Amino acid sequence: MSDHSTRSLAQSTPSFTLQGVRLRAIEIAQWFEIDDYLYDGDYAYVHGLSDRCLEEWSKLINSPYAQTITSLTFGSYVDLLQYNEVIYPMFQIQWRHVTRFKIYDNPHSAHASFSQSLMHRGTIFEDMVACGLHQLQKFVLMLEVNDVDLLTNVHFDQKLLAYLKSTKTLKTFRYNQQMTRETLEFLLQSPESTIRNLTLVHYDWYSNDYPTISKHLHKLSIELVYVEESNERALFSDEFLKSLSNVDHLKTNMLFQCSRMVGLNKGSTSISLPFGLISDSVFDDLIEQLTNNSTISFIYNFATTNIVYHLRDYASQDQRLMRIKNVVDSHPSIINKSTWHWQLKPGRN
Repeated sequence: MSDHSTRSLAQSTPSFTLQGVRLRAIEIAQWFEIDDYLYDGDYAYVHGLSDRCLEEWSKLINSPYAQTITSLTFGSYVDLLQYNEVIYPMFQIQWRHVTRFKIYDNPHSAHASFSQSLMHRGTIFEDMVACGLHQLQKFVLMLEVNDVDLLTNVHFDQKLLAYLKSTKTLKTFRYNQQMTRETLEFLLQSPESTIRNLTLVHYDWYSNDYPTISKHLHKLSIELVYVEESNERALFSDEFLKSLSNVDHLKTNMLFQCSRMVGLNKGSTSISLPFGLISDSVFDDLIEQLTNNSTISFIYNFATTNIVYHLRDYASQDQRLMRIKNVVDSHPSIINKSTWHWQLKPGRN
């Protein structure tokens, strides 16, 4: 929800005229007890699935203003939103000017019915193409899947890869489920991929490791979720860590391989890490590797909570950050000496 002041669309704009206004973004989502249709500047929100909300939504998507929308979001924060009932009908509209598209599910869901219905249907990518989403520059797909069969849904994975190969405009892709080796190789190696800003999420039970990066990426975020030390060390080979030099701006919450990553990196402009939570077993080496890295220009500390509980050593954060500060203050190539410690919001790129 926007922080700006909001006003009821039905009250302020009788008959849905919206005269002189160019809409840029729409969000349709189901949020707990919220059931309202709001209009704020050039953003419109449908939060709820009541007849009134869906009626207002129908008015909007059938108005001329739908053709001016450049950002479209579908989401659920409860377990009732079904793809067939709400999302699929929205794909009957032609969204020819949309460049940013996001689908998200409830991160605390016990059932993840939205994600499961989306993956069971299996036509999301065909639906996107059919409704005119040909100019997408940013695509965010954040699903919550608890069904083992869906987690290994080869059919869905194949369709995802086919879509990524077909798009020629996509620059940013964020996805929080396991990818096949073939998909990772396409994103990290293929010159045919147009994606330059990539977010990967890795849970502890994922089985794949990572192929080396042989193409240039502008931004890469690797988020490890509840990954144990032994798995993190096995996950990232020295060859992969060295290939991260092909990424301009790198962000990850590695706690054990981070010192190797910094030591082997010879090309990144910036590296973001949760410096205050780095494991004691590698922190001294991280200090040494950071001191000796003469190519990095910016570092950033950020907050993270997606780590195994017994690794959350918050008590020593300040001490670690002061040691990093001492390195930064005297480092010959690090430019942002007074801003590296700003707390970036988790998950924000």
